[in-house]
Amino acid sequence: MKKKTEKANVAVYIDAENISYKKADSIMKTAKKQGRITSVRVCGLQNDEGTKKWSDTAKELRAKGKQVVLIGEEKAPSKLRNAGDKFIEI
Repeated sequence: MKKKTEKANVAVYIDAENISYKKADSIMKTAKKQGRITSVRVCGLQNDEGTKKWSDTAKELRAKGKQVVLIGEEKAPSKLRNAGDKFIEI
């Protein structure tokens, strides 16, 4: 008998300052493809320090062995794009 594959837990962080609320459905559909959504946070970065905090959070999660998939638009800062294991552009 084949074991049922467990989906990965996914925490979704949305940069509300740089992406339209109109893309919320697309973001959530994309996130669901990555695994089981366990939390969703929506924040405004407001400055470069905010971007640093988000990228530091992603790096910290990776250091703990978590897979980090970032979802955003083409205009997302490279610091944020490169902070995770994968960046999905929507």
